[in-house]
Amino acid sequence: MTTTGSPGPALPSIVRYPGRTALAIADQLCQAYAEVFSQPPWNEDHTRVEEFRHRLDTDAHRPGFRAVIATGTGRCIDGFATGWIRPSAHTPVAATFCSPWPAAHPKAGPGS
Repeated sequence: MTTTGSPGPALPSIVRYPGRTALAIADQLCQAYAEVFSQPPWNEDHTRVEEFRHRLDTDAHRPGFRAVIATGTGRCIDGFATGWIRPSAHTPVAATFCSPWPAAHPKAGPGS
């Protein structure tokens, strides 16, 4: 079956940055973070953006760390995710993840 008409919107480009290579785009990641999390319901200020940058600088050195970004036609970051693989399924999360977010965040909890 053949269809006619426009093909629809272009799909985003997905790029993976393993380990410290993510630091090459740290400024863009921080800009995207600030753009998203400075808005309701989070309303985070520059201090939280600086904390994100510090976590990124630290986490990028963890074994298994990666950042994955999606960019649109304008080449700006439309979305991203960061994380790393725990060394073992038997390693407690607290031993590998020490950021207080989200449990200790003042806006965490029911209805936030």
